[in-house]
Order: sequence, then C-alpha cells, then structure tokens
Amino acid sequence: MTLFAGAALLAAQLHQRGLSLKRFLLNPAILGLLVPWLCLGLYCLYQAVEFGRPHAEIAQALRRIAARLQVEIHAFSDMSVDEVARETRLSLLQARLAKLPEYGERFCVRDRRAGARGRLIDALNASHLRCVAADHYDYVGAPVENSLGVALLRTLYHRAYGTIVTVGLADALADDNVLQLVDRRVIVGEEDPARGGVDVAGWARAIVEIVEEVRSSRACGSR
Repeated sequence: MTLFAGAALLAAQLHQRGLSLKRFLLNPAILGLLVPWLCLGLYCLYQAVEFGRPHAEIAQALRRIAARLQVEIHAFSDMSVDEVARETRLSLLQARLAKLPEYGERFCVRDRRAGARGRLIDALNASHLRCVAADHYDYVGAPVENSLGVALLRTLYHRAYGTIVTVGLADALADDNVLQLVDRRVIVGEEDPARGGVDVAGWARAIVEIVEEVRSSRACGSR
C-alpha cells in the first residue's frame, strides 16, 4: 500500500508542476534509483522489520488517555478527507494519504481550558509514547529510535552491494541521530511538520542532483 500511495503522490506532484511523468521516469538517474527500490519493495511484500506500534494501537491509547484526562481531541482518523484537506491546506490526494498512517496519529486538542494540551502531551509521553507538538496538529507515535532502522538498512545494502552512498531525506520530525548515519543529508522544510504533508517533488529533485553529482565525481576520478 505504501509503495502505491507514494507512486500516486509523486505522479500528482509532477502533474501539478507541469512535468512529464514519462520523461521523469526515463531519466537515467531516476531509473538507477527506481529499479533497486522496486525490487526491494516486491521483496518487502513478504519480509518486514517493524520498529513502531500499529496505528490502531496508538489511536486507541490516545483516545483512552484523553478520555481519562477529560480532554477533548479531534484526530485525523475522526475526520473526512475533505476536512483534513481544508484544515491542513493539503491537496485531496495528500489529505487521503495523510489519513493512512501506519504507526502514528495526528490530532488537535479542542479543549480550551488552560493547560489541557500540556497535560495531555505529558501524559502521552509518560505512557511510553512520543508526542511531537506542532502549530496546529500534534503527532503521537511510539518512541522509536529511527537510527536503528537506518542502521539496519545500511547494513543490508552494504551486504548486498558493497560500497554504497547513502542519502538521508528528512523533515522537521527527523531524529538528529539518523542524519549522522548517512553520507548526504537533504532536509525539506515544513511550516507545520505534524500536518502530514511531504514534498515528494523536492526530495526527488534532491536525489537526482546528488546522484548526478556522485556520477560526475566518479567520472572525473576515473580519468
């Protein structure tokens, strides 16, 4: 599902920018990235290593803790696609994808009492969850050390291909420990990191530029 959702979002981003999907996909740099990822994606249909907790479990814990504290909340899973798009200024496609999380939940506190939001965030963090506060919608998930997954992925690629160049794509929610494990870092800004938007086109441009830079440096070194 993640692969198809990502592909649909990328196609929509390219269409909005007036770019040709065919020319983009036929770019040698993109082909060099897509083929291994497609193979890996097909392989991962049967194999998965999960570090987080399922979305349903996180959402249930959020509602239970909010009810115990008598704090009114409104989560993405309670909203329609149109509501998410309107509230977060995302496109309908991005809003639909934002409503399909695997490991966390976005929510806002409707309780206007002083300290209600702070009490809820403290209670979530004290319940072995990780809550990230944002301007409009907060995010709650498992307190996963993201560097563990990155380290495992590096190890698997290195074992399969030998020498590799790693690129870390991050947003405002990224863990600093993750970026320490990669060779190149790309950080895409986001006004509100918890609203669920991803600048896929920006990440794609950054990947192409880095791949072309690495190719040029290798070509110069081989002369």
